[in-house]
Amino acid sequence: MVQVSDGFARNFLIPRGIAMEATPGMVQVYQQKRAALKQREAKDRQAALSIADSLKGKRIVIFAEAGEKGKLFGSVTSQQIVEAIEKQFGFHIDKRMVLLEESIRNVGLHTVPIKLFSDISVELEVEVVKKEG
Repeated sequence: MVQVSDGFARNFLIPRGIAMEATPGMVQVYQQKRAALKQREAKDRQAALSIADSLKGKRIVIFAEAGEKGKLFGSVTSQQIVEAIEKQFGFHIDKRMVLLEESIRNVGLHTVPIKLFSDISVELEVEVVKKEG
């Protein structure tokens, strides 16, 4: 809720559907939506804390095809990391939460930050192992 001049509201905001007049009924609806949003945000934050505690200090293993010197044929993507987390630990997270600075292109141990909520993140060890056969 913001206060603007009558002309700006009447001629620009309200006709375009960007704003509504702050009648007592609309203020009440706004406050109810805001309370529901805060409640959902608190629930999501608690779930993120739970996942962060469970993933802290854990290592996931991803098998990938690689050459003799350990260079991968392709790279390990955030989608593969999310699928490995779901398969190995049972947590479903969005691939946009995996913050890969650059693609993983080598066999070995890599640290990958995962941002679960606006202020909650955890670093996960990803071990890329050469697929045999």
